[in-house]
Amino acid sequence: MERGGITRHISVALAGGAFEVAIVIGGIVLGGYVDRTKAYKKVTLSCLVLSVIFTIPLGLTEHALGKEPVLLVLSLIGLGFVTGPIQPINAELAVDISYPGDETAVESVQQIGG
Repeated sequence: MERGGITRHISVALAGGAFEVAIVIGGIVLGGYVDRTKAYKKVTLSCLVLSVIFTIPLGLTEHALGKEPVLLVLSLIGLGFVTGPIQPINAELAVDISYPGDETAVESVQQIGG
């Protein structure tokens, strides 16, 4: 965060908080979309591609573009929005596919096996 131009403790805390809020909002928005459309694969692949795109500005801290605090925070928020829902969406997919199997067992295997 410091190399990206965010040095004050409160600013770092607020950026982290915004990241966490984005994870929750992403889960609600993308999870709701998947519940309506059952587009598990499309949403998962889109989230993975977007996560790579949102990660790029975080690695540009030696470049002039990477020294923009606004870009850094927006990248963190976007990253949280698209990466937070990936595991819950795929846990739901695993449960749907293995129905009528035990939901708890399926999610436990997914957590242990990755």
